[in-house]
Amino acid sequence: MQGAINTSRGLGRALEGASAAVLGLFAIHLLRVLLRPAWPSGILPRTARGLEGILFAPLLHGSWAHLFANALPLLI
Repeated sequence: MQGAINTSRGLGRALEGASAAVLGLFAIHLLRVLLRPAWPSGILPRTARGLEGILFAPLLHGSWAHLFANALPLLI
């Protein structure tokens, strides 16, 4: 019985972590949509600001459909 309790806690924590990651991606995309002119997305080659893109480009999505398509596997 103790093993089943530990397993359910582990699954609950995993689901919380995955949900937090997905919510974070949605928040980033919403900010990107709202601030589109002021927030260039992706990697800008040969610029100091482009270095941010190397870190953050994997978190950016091209559209809501793209974000939803990537969110489902993260939750599974």
